[in-house]
Amino acid sequence: MTLRCSSFDDFACLPEAPLQSIASIQYVDADGDEQTLPEAVCESWGDGLDARIVLQAGQSWPAIASGSWITLTGLFGYAAVPPAVQQAIIRHALDADASRENPSAHGHTVFDFLMSNHRR
Repeated sequence: MTLRCSSFDDFACLPEAPLQSIASIQYVDADGDEQTLPEAVCESWGDGLDARIVLQAGQSWPAIASGSWITLTGLFGYAAVPPAVQQAIIRHALDADASRENPSAHGHTVFDFLMSNHRR
């Protein structure tokens, strides 16, 4: 998946999660040349929905051309469906079968609680 942002500060909270790996980070430098950020500059930190990209010690983000995009290409998503999500799907299907008209639920349901840590 490819994400585009206008500032390296946007990496503090990625809009997609979880981040499994970074393939490349490309940007246009202040001279207008396309560059690929060296792997030694940053690293992914955290896991699950709170993953972010941070600078390595002693590094700084490069200057980018005004109005240009930074492009992050990486692998996002779960390698396997988390057990809580599997249980939520099963529970939702069972509830829908028990109440075929599927009335709107008031308040939080078991489905909501199981999915609360997996929503973005």
